[in-house]
Amino acid sequence: MRMEPRARLWEVLGKAGVLPAFLALALALWAPSLSGPFVLDDLDNIYTNPSIRMERLSLEGLAQAAGGYAAMGRPVPRMSFALDYWLHGLSAGWFRVHNVVLHALAAFFLFLLFRLTLERLPRPGGASAPLLAAAAAALWLAHPVQTQAVSYVVQRMAVMAALFSVVSLWAYARGRLAASGGKKGAWFLLCGGSGLLALGSKETAVVLPFLILLYEGFFFRDLSARWLARSLAWVAGAVAVVLAAALVYTEFHPFRALESAYELRDFSLGQRVLTQFRVVARYASLLAAPLPGRLNLAQHWEVSRSLLAPPATLAALAAILLALGAAVAFARKRRLASFAVFWFFGNLVLESSVYPLEMSFDHRLYLASAFPVLALAVGAGGLLETPRQRVAVFLLVLAVLGAFSFQRNRFWGDGEALWADCLKKGGPQDRCYRGLGFTFLMEGDLERSARAYEQAVAAERERIAAHARTPDGVPEKPRLLEWDNRKLAGDLNTLGGVLVQLGRLEQAEKTFREALAARPEYSEAMLNLGLVLALAHSGRSQEAGDLFKAVLGKDSGNLFALLNMGDLASAGGDAVTAAGYYERAVLAAPDSARAHESLGRVLAALGRDEAAREHLALALSLAPGLSTAREALTELAKKRALLDSETSRVREALARRPDDPRLHNRLGNLFQGAGDLATAARHYRDAVEADPGFAEGWSNLGNLSMARGDFSTAREFFSRALSAEPDNIPALYNLACASARQDRPEEAAAWLERLSRAGFSDWDQARQDPDLAGLWDRPECRDLIVSP
Repeated sequence: MRMEPRARLWEVLGKAGVLPAFLALALALWAPSLSGPFVLDDLDNIYTNPSIRMERLSLEGLAQAAGGYAAMGRPVPRMSFALDYWLHGLSAGWFRVHNVVLHALAAFFLFLLFRLTLERLPRPGGASAPLLAAAAAALWLAHPVQTQAVSYVVQRMAVMAALFSVVSLWAYARGRLAASGGKKGAWFLLCGGSGLLALGSKETAVVLPFLILLYEGFFFRDLSARWLARSLAWVAGAVAVVLAAALVYTEFHPFRALESAYELRDFSLGQRVLTQFRVVARYASLLAAPLPGRLNLAQHWEVSRSLLAPPATLAALAAILLALGAAVAFARKRRLASFAVFWFFGNLVLESSVYPLEMSFDHRLYLASAFPVLALAVGAGGLLETPRQRVAVFLLVLAVLGAFSFQRNRFWGDGEALWADCLKKGGPQDRCYRGLGFTFLMEGDLERSARAYEQAVAAERERIAAHARTPDGVPEKPRLLEWDNRKLAGDLNTLGGVLVQLGRLEQAEKTFREALAARPEYSEAMLNLGLVLALAHSGRSQEAGDLFKAVLGKDSGNLFALLNMGDLASAGGDAVTAAGYYERAVLAAPDSARAHESLGRVLAALGRDEAAREHLALALSLAPGLSTAREALTELAKKRALLDSETSRVREALARRPDDPRLHNRLGNLFQGAGDLATAARHYRDAVEADPGFAEGWSNLGNLSMARGDFSTAREFFSRALSAEPDNIPALYNLACASARQDRPEEAAAWLERLSRAGFSDWDQARQDPDLAGLWDRPECRDLIVSP
């Protein structure tokens, strides 16, 4: 049989030209959205999600992304987010480009599925199945209702679930039509694999087996009553499997699980079900009238409290029942339209029924709209007499839909315009102002960001007050009130951070305290309040330290708390304690340049130059632009050069006077200052061997032993220093410290008395020395003469 030229043309286009055309169309329509910021759930799932930050391509990185932030599963899109990050970092534009590519792919496979479906149905005026399928898929691609699913980055989950569902259904249909067993097996294997990928993209794909069964009955079984009767057993079995899985997931308490979930919503299960009649009716109306003014990112719904409150609830239910009744009644005569109705409701059944999700999001229409668009396209084509009329109407409708999508995507490309539009259309004020605040923050407009977050806080407080107002003063849903307080604390914490950047530290302090009042165990607010106290108030480092310690009490490896404790200790002159905190920070986060840089600087202050150089160099390798680490390394290099110069000078003097203990002692001091304690000890020994009566040499050896914690040896060295110089104040002081550290308080007190008689006067410093803690309550220590 000869193929008609038009059929041959579309055979070629179906294999080579449709996908590039769809990709070009999608990129053109979604180009305005590429400049927009992340919004809503993008932040938790992508922007602040550490699990997707894959620096190099690896199976380990993909596995980490698949399992990270798993409030819900969806490992497939999460891995794709990790790939996006590996390729382009946190560029919202590139994430959207990849969404657009997936959207074009979904449209292409819809074209293949539509084509196969239309080839099994009568077509208006004998229209070409490939041409009609391509036109319908193009209209679906350009439809404005798809803008949210594609431009809202995290809804790649919905896009990928739809893409793999369509591939699965198309592969199933190809398998049913395949002639040989081998080809059938390959197609059915693709069907199953794609179905699993769809389920791994979003849980709504659990309805895919039912949709495949529906497709089988409509387009392969001719709605045979006998087949339908036999299929009931399969349907019942599938439903039983789904219900069993739900029972296991809810630990055999499904109603308790639902009740628990609804405790976090400001509507009940019954109210949600009733309201969904109106929501679904709105969804259906958007397919026919997708005006940009009707589309909104975040919608506020007045809940339905009965079928007549509001009356639109009953009207919506009646319309839904009428549509389903008509689909059943005209299933044989209007097969495609009937299937489209069941497809529409089947794809919405999970998100528009009892599950306690947000009331409405337009992205839920992404897959549900597919066959209704095909049915509308075929129906409209049947009203037109000639192919030329059909082409003209198609181009006109495509242009209108494309213009609407382009206009709507301009809002997605401008965060301020998107949230202002949401506010104008009555979206939730706290969410809209929060979105505006984040948008201004990313643009560096701190003043407007602060004002927006203040409005978000005010709206959140109003919501909390409404939830808390009950006749007896006890909230009906304490968990909802707690959840609202968590969101309020988050907004306050972000607002406080903006105020810090604006330099309004007192206002920031008040804001962080309000965040902690709303959520007392909020670690991030504790850290921020502690930081503000450390920055803004001298003498309040103790309160800041208490906050950081409280965080460490809950999370001993909290990097920021460890760094802040180190900073406090360093600012207080306690380099040893600071080094301890910074070392813990390095262990908690080995890839933190800040931790290595801080540890390197404090080690340099302690004279441990080699270790300091190692950590500073590592900090620079992790963050090449870290100027403070580079400056510290430069200072160490200068110090080393001075050390080498001074060491050479002293060695030259020693060559002339080899028995001079002061020169040996000087060399010891130089090496101790450079952190080379072993070489320093050797030179101190050379000093006391040259002159056993050289008290300073014995004291320095004692100091090195104290630093090692060898208090017995230290006492021996300090005693030798006193033998050489009985009133040597450093030796007396250190003997008291060594005795106290060995838990010999009477002996330590005796050394302090002798120290007083030797003329020591700096008792204020002595009372602050941790080595001598616990001695000052002893009578003999309280009575010490503290003035000359």
